[in-house]
Amino acid sequence: MFTTYINRDVEYLEGTAYQELKTLIQKRLPHTHLTCLMGIQELIKNAWLMVSTTKSESIKLQALSLIESCYETKMNLMTDAGVINSALETLDKSKDKLQKLQTKDSVEDINQESNAQHTDTEEEHKDDKSKADNTIEEERMTEEVS
Repeated sequence: MFTTYINRDVEYLEGTAYQELKTLIQKRLPHTHLTCLMGIQELIKNAWLMVSTTKSESIKLQALSLIESCYETKMNLMTDAGVINSALETLDKSKDKLQKLQTKDSVEDINQESNAQHTDTEEEHKDDKSKADNTIEEERMTEEVS
């Protein structure tokens, strides 16, 4: 009985955690990803503007270094988009596996309870049969003595 309540609590918590993670991956992460890409693009634009307008060689070198770093970061973000999709697929597969395991576990619990009840019933029948056998034996002994 308590197992059922615990299973329900665990299922609720897992479902809630799954939904929060799914929301993070599907909605917040892509938005943050896009915001980062737009910010990096703006940095690149301003750095190129500095390279073209400044007369100082050291500032040009620093701006070019920043541009290189921005492109590297942008490339990493662009290639990590596949990771986001992969994470969504893995999340869905894990949810399906979890549901199958929970269903299997529930069926096993029901089978165990049913087997336990069946075993108890068999033992009760054996006890009843033993008592009946003992009663019959006692009656025979009483008849033989008489």
